[in-house]
Amino acid sequence: MGTVAARRRGRRVAVIALVVAAVVPAVGAAAVVWDNSGTSLASVRAERRGIQYLGQTVKLLVSVAQAQSAAVRSLPPAQPGLATAVAAVDATGLPGDPDPGAGTLWAQIRPQVLALSGNPATGAAAYRAYSQVTDLLLQQITAIDDASGLVPDSRADAYHLIDALTVLLPDMEVQAGRYDDQVTLTEPTAGTMQPGTAAATAQIAVLRDRIAVDAHAFVTALNKVFRTTGSATLGPHLLGDVDLVNTDINALAPTASAIDEALIMRSAPTVSQERKAFDPAVQVLETAGLDELDKLLQVREAGYDRQRLEVAALLGGGAMLAASSLGWLWWRRGPGPDVEQEPEQHRRQVSSRRSGQRPQPQPQPEPQPPADTAPLALPDRHP
Repeated sequence: MGTVAARRRGRRVAVIALVVAAVVPAVGAAAVVWDNSGTSLASVRAERRGIQYLGQTVKLLVSVAQAQSAAVRSLPPAQPGLATAVAAVDATGLPGDPDPGAGTLWAQIRPQVLALSGNPATGAAAYRAYSQVTDLLLQQITAIDDASGLVPDSRADAYHLIDALTVLLPDMEVQAGRYDDQVTLTEPTAGTMQPGTAAATAQIAVLRDRIAVDAHAFVTALNKVFRTTGSATLGPHLLGDVDLVNTDINALAPTASAIDEALIMRSAPTVSQERKAFDPAVQVLETAGLDELDKLLQVREAGYDRQRLEVAALLGGGAMLAASSLGWLWWRRGPGPDVEQEPEQHRRQVSSRRSGQRPQPQPQPEPQPPADTAPLALPDRHP
């Protein structure tokens, strides 16, 4: 009996070990995939949140640059005002972002932006006041890139598109505004040159050169995007806007060396007119580019969601298989094939123990008296 029970336990242990050996590695691998996909999913969602911040922040940057040009010329600011643009940034949720590089920095920059609306400065004083705020907004854009994980994005198309839209294009917008304003401040009035014309001319040359360098890097980054992307819509949706920006920026600031003696000082009205064409093109491209970037991230987010769903289904199926197998082993108490050959008396004792009854001793047969045996008769012998 002990041998039969030991064999039965051995079979159960072997089956349990087989189930554990099959399920545990699969569960471990699935857990690793689940954790990795969860981390990647959180990163993609942070990037998409950063895109929402950037869209309105870049629009605010353009508004501040335009307000700077109006203040330099003693003109009323364009509508809608800075307060409206600030409210649009607030609506994205940026003030509540816990990252010091995003929400906390915005809390410091926001009052300085609003203070510009009440600043009565004009001319060079306005140029300096507004330039400080545009520098802070460029810093805010960089901080959003870093905090949301947009800058270190590993995908080539997304990386170069982020570089073009959130680093190069905003900087071109700021430098174009400063270039326009410096030309206006330096232009002679009533046939006389403004004080400090030589230094201002050098600054204009530097600004113009910086715009041209940004424009070249911008085109290079977008060419890499179009070569590497797998998106069917990114190229067709952006090529026209990119061409428009390139045309406007080349008209505003043709490529030239900052020390080129042949650098021609263009008239302020001409530069301002070309800059007015450049600003809307920047906003159109920025909006369209961020939309396409968000589409790339949406596809990636959907892939991670699908991966996690598949892992959850695998884990659920494995858990059900393991539970059903162990349950079957737990409740299966019937005798194995080796027990069928056990004596009837042992089977009754096992059955009695399972039912909680004391086994009844089997009646022993009464001994029978030996039968009378007839005496052996020897055969007669005849001589």
